[in-house]
Amino acid sequence: MTKKSEDSGYVLAIDGGGSKTTVWCSDLAGKVVGEFKCGPMSLAATTEKQAVANLHEAVEESTKTLGKHITFEQVVLGLAGVDTQQELEDAQELFRKALEEKYIIKEFTLVNDIFIALESGTSSLNAVCLISGTGSNCFGRCSMGETAKTGGMDYLLSDQGSGFDIGQQVLRAAVKSYDGRSKKTLLEKLLCEHFKIESIEDVKDKVYNPRLNKTQIAQISQLCFQARELHDTIANEIINKALDDLCEMVATVLRRLELSQADTDVVLVGGIATDPYMKQHLELRLKQHFRKLQFIVPEHPPVYGAMQLALRMVDSN
Repeated sequence: MTKKSEDSGYVLAIDGGGSKTTVWCSDLAGKVVGEFKCGPMSLAATTEKQAVANLHEAVEESTKTLGKHITFEQVVLGLAGVDTQQELEDAQELFRKALEEKYIIKEFTLVNDIFIALESGTSSLNAVCLISGTGSNCFGRCSMGETAKTGGMDYLLSDQGSGFDIGQQVLRAAVKSYDGRSKKTLLEKLLCEHFKIESIEDVKDKVYNPRLNKTQIAQISQLCFQARELHDTIANEIINKALDDLCEMVATVLRRLELSQADTDVVLVGGIATDPYMKQHLELRLKQHFRKLQFIVPEHPPVYGAMQLALRMVDSN
């Protein structure tokens, strides 16, 4: 961990996700002095007003023992759902202004959350990070300084192999099972239990009134893993398709960076990617074509990567 002898000032590390936000505050020696979790900050998952309210709550709670007049030497925010330059700039302006209402901010850096996820798992120059949780995204870098990414265009354009993608397929598979368009699947029964309804005939009201959001649909993905463990054919097909999609994302990044024959770390982040079954089969499939991959499930959460970035930036100034 980066060290610094000074004790004045703090750094703030933020992981602003689609389902939750995690904030760590540390001193300049890297000691975490406060932390807090609250609701989402991703603007793809909530409103600007609620995202700012969640940020204020998390920072206030994580710094409440430090007094009123706090100076942050560096703030690093890894935010889910910012995939274009315009989205990055808009989000940076929004959240920097929100923090400057209450705190002194010397430097503020906003990046896509996949950057802090990668930092939480490896410092290798040849590295790929695959996120599959509520959404999905893949990013890689190489020793030549080049980068590449796949996915990360939100649920209408991408998110293949994500919790949302699996959850949506569960909903559709249950309806097809109910109305006779496919073989029967346990997903029909599990979905009824999930929503506490008697029949799939009643599921429409649960999905549309009010309309389920991306996070709520992603949570339904767990029913697919339950059914797969019970040897349900349809659930197994859905999981296999998710594995195909995730492997394609990683393989494309590896090929674009010419890492097919290079020692490369693959950092897996998110509830889907790190599920034991998914991790095992991602490794088996990808190593058939890329034999020098080292798979890593980080010991630290992504917010740790944000903290490491913040401390390095302070040291470099």
